[in-house]
Amino acid sequence: PARFAAVPFETVLDSRIRARQEETARIEAQKKELLQYWKNISPTPTERSTGKFAVIEGSQKIHIRIFQMITNTRNQLFAVATLPGLSCADQLGLFDAIFTHPSRSRIEFRFLTDLSNQDSRALKEILKRIPKGGLYLKGRTPDIGLQSPRMVIRDEEETLFFITPKTDVPATEQDVCLWTDCKELVRSFSTLFEDLWRDSTDIHQKMAEIESSASQGVFAS
Repeated sequence: PARFAAVPFETVLDSRIRARQEETARIEAQKKELLQYWKNISPTPTERSTGKFAVIEGSQKIHIRIFQMITNTRNQLFAVATLPGLSCADQLGLFDAIFTHPSRSRIEFRFLTDLSNQDSRALKEILKRIPKGGLYLKGRTPDIGLQSPRMVIRDEEETLFFITPKTDVPATEQDVCLWTDCKELVRSFSTLFEDLWRDSTDIHQKMAEIESSASQGVFAS
């Protein structure tokens, strides 16, 4: 019968170490070849063109995302909103985030809202709090009314727009928004905003016209 003798434990360890060293040496020798092979089979990175999309439901989540957009603004922030929406945004501190933005002196803030036959007292209070100097914040009202979805556009990099109808009450838990950083959509909404801006009247001028018309009506009566 075959006979077996135990190998000293030290000999076993030396054998394992030599085997590992030889394996490491083989990998080192094949390193260049392996890297070239990996480079050839790896997919070529392509620029993301479709962008990301996210559905946001409920006023709280919507205003949190708008706050993030304000915080991340570097060059410009545009918004289209109803008067109740602006009032709600002010109550939630979004205008304060604009007024105290660390880079506010280098950022262009613009908004569009419909002032026709609406109570603008809340908007007046917001405008009174705009810091004197060091902030570019302009508002206009479209001459043909607000023919646009409510939306916010940041730096031509991302946009958020409401897909629920405009109402005469502040944002509710039923409001739904679509957020995207798709470049094509962001550019399209930016172009829409600029078109509306060109066909709009300065907010201060419009408020003065409304007040003048109201006072003339009272005087006539």
